[in-house]
Amino acid sequence: MARNLNTKEEHVLLALLRTSNSSDREIGQKLGLSQPTVTRIRNRLERQGIILQCSILPSMSIIGLSIMIFTLVRISNFEARPKIFEWIKNNPKIVFATEGEGLKENLLMISLHPGFNYYQQFLNDFRSKFDKDTNDILTYVVSTNNIIKQFSFETPISEFLGSTLRKRIVTGK
Repeated sequence: MARNLNTKEEHVLLALLRTSNSSDREIGQKLGLSQPTVTRIRNRLERQGIILQCSILPSMSIIGLSIMIFTLVRISNFEARPKIFEWIKNNPKIVFATEGEGLKENLLMISLHPGFNYYQQFLNDFRSKFDKDTNDILTYVVSTNNIIKQFSFETPISEFLGSTLRKRIVTGK
């Protein structure tokens, strides 16, 4: 269930999305809030699960992770899901995974690798463990040298919060 944020919470959240490496004091100065107020808001947003983590986004190609792979899998044996999900959670190459539906598949994994041969090892490991529990593995390979737009949640969240704030002003709720 969505939770409405008050104006100060929205401003702190957006400031953290823009510059997660800023101190609470720096954010407070930009927003006209005290450092303790920003710290309380940040802690509250973390406790409520609104902020999951604050992190940087490094250049994958510069640090040597030259390919990003989108892997779509059809899990055919639903009893194997916990075992598959545990493997995913413990695999450091996977940066994101979720269940969903599309292209006849029901699992999406996004992983980073220094080269295609490393991805082949990753895929062979997955197949050796779960081949009998899955069907149809589709992959989409992306060079980290050719990224057109980096991952960022700032714009869609800012747009959403702006529209909900406008709605609250118009409706008075």
